[in-house]
Order: sequence, then structure tokens, then C-alpha cells
Amino acid sequence: MTDGMIVSPSVRTLAGMMDVLAEPEAARKLDRNAPLYFMHRGIALKGDLRYDITILAPGSVGNEFNKTLGHYHSSSPLTNKPYAELYEVLHGEADYLIQKKDAKTGKIVDVQLMHAKAGQKVLMPSGYGHVTVNKSKYTLVMANVVSDGCVADYDEYRRTRGAAYYVTKNGTVPNKNYGKIPKLKRSKPAKIDLPKGKSLYEILMREPEKFSFLL
Repeated sequence: MTDGMIVSPSVRTLAGMMDVLAEPEAARKLDRNAPLYFMHRGIALKGDLRYDITILAPGSVGNEFNKTLGHYHSSSPLTNKPYAELYEVLHGEADYLIQKKDAKTGKIVDVQLMHAKAGQKVLMPSGYGHVTVNKSKYTLVMANVVSDGCVADYDEYRRTRGAAYYVTKNGTVPNKNYGKIPKLKRSKPAKIDLPKGKSLYEILMREPEKFSFLL
């Protein structure tokens, strides 16, 4: 809710995900209007920071687990570097697939997969594109804090038909549209210097200066 107004979600349907699926042929047998996830943007605003919630259904399209479309971030005018973003898993479990490309060649130089459970916070570092995957049988609910000036660029993920790897029931599968890619690293969420025992929302409302690194 922002300024007393209900925030209606943006809905990503199966039809809107066709460009990034590992098995688009499997999707053609399903209802193209089926909602895969919901994005509630601007639930709260504090200065130049925005608080959102995303709800990602369990399930799969073919063998590929349900996921977000994937995007890179625009750059901050203060640093000329892409904005970072901070997530928190509120319910369920999430796998965050992040990737970084070389600024000159555009080739992927790093790909990591981070698993997070309810209560954990995960940083999407500056310069990394990211996809969220729900491998569990439960609905995934996650919050994020990001600069309100940050613009998501989905075009590159659409052009390459998804991230550098697909997360499937058969494991992680390389996306052949990228050509040669680095070996996937499995990493743990980095420790973040924030008050312990408090949610992103509580911290944002009471101590927004703690998120200055996101600007």
C-alpha cells in the first residue's frame, strides 16, 4: 500500500514467458493465460527507495521450474554503475541465478546459484543480471528493496532465451544460445550489515539510511 492506495500487481503469464523458457514446446500445450507470478511494485516508498513483493507459484513448464523472466539493472547517476538490489524470502524457498557479463565483449564471465530460505536476505550485486527460481512445492513470497530510479532491462534475457543456465528437474542445464559459458558456481548469500531480527520493511521504515549502498 502506498499513501493509502492499494497496489495492484503486474501479472506475468505463461504467454509473457515464452521467449525465455527452456521448453517452449511444452508451454504450447498449456493455458497461455495462466499466471506464473505476481509483482506488487511500490508497496512502500521511503525517499528514493522502493519496497516490492513478488509472489511466484510452484510448478514447472515441462521440466523447467517456474521462474521470473530475468533482468539487468540500469545505472545510478551517482556512481555510473548498475544498481544493486536486496531481496528477502518471506515464505517458501528461492534459488537466485545471477550472472555477470564483460563490459567490453558482452560475454558471461560469472554465473552463480544461491539458495535462500524464509528469513534470509540476498544481495543482487551491482552489474549482475538475475532470475529467481521456485523449485519447492510451496508458493514463494519475496520482498525486495531497490532504488526507485532503477529500471529493469529484460531485453537481453529475451534475446538469449533466458539465463545462461536453466534450472530443471534434471539439474542445471546450460543455455546453448550463449555459446561458451563459465561453470556454474553454487554460493551462499553474502553476509549483509543490517540489524538482525528485523525484516527489510521494518529497517526501511525506521532506518532507511542502512540501504544507502543501494543508491
